[in-house]
Amino acid sequence: MVAGLILTVYGEESSLAIEALESLFRTQDYPIQLVIVATNVTEAAVNRLKKHSQTKYYRLLTFAGKKSLTFCLNRGILYYLENFPTINYIGWIHPDMEFSKPYIATLIKRLEKDPSIGKISPNNSRDGWQEERQANEQCWIIPRRVFHEVGLFDENFSIGYEDWDLNRRVINAGYRCIVTPDAEVYHAGMVTRARENTTSREVMEKNAHYYMTKWGDTNAPC
Repeated sequence: MVAGLILTVYGEESSLAIEALESLFRTQDYPIQLVIVATNVTEAAVNRLKKHSQTKYYRLLTFAGKKSLTFCLNRGILYYLENFPTINYIGWIHPDMEFSKPYIATLIKRLEKDPSIGKISPNNSRDGWQEERQANEQCWIIPRRVFHEVGLFDENFSIGYEDWDLNRRVINAGYRCIVTPDAEVYHAGMVTRARENTTSREVMEKNAHYYMTKWGDTNAPC
């Protein structure tokens, strides 16, 4: 079995992304394929990622212009859904994550034992230890079949609220979205948004309005 991981890179994050990848590879405990989906990147940044891929194999997809992170994430998911029918688990990692402990095998083991889980994430060590709970966290892994049932991320959200929206669809389909302390990563959070201003106040207000129109409230589902 192999897990398909997606790393989204926006703007001048190539050095940060390579640091995240090195920590991932050092702690890897499960066979993976990796696709990096990059947008709004300079030629120098692309070259850094290409050079790194010569020593650590992965596929690099680049999109010109300022594509949204939601768009990039969906391109990564489709990469696996359309080309790798045997990959049953798809996960998302960020450039501002540090992987000091193995986490992939633990999450997949839970998914294999409990089909009621539609989305599972490790605990974020930034926030300290917390009990297992229904909640929203990044570095998630989602079974392939769940995407087939509920669809991809809604690209009407540039970034922000798109995860709440997917969580609602996952929950409405009868699954749970959980965060477990059995696995842990460090996720600084909001680095891309702060550095690249991907979610200005105007963008967030637009996302909130669309979410309200779609669901009738602006509440987190979990």
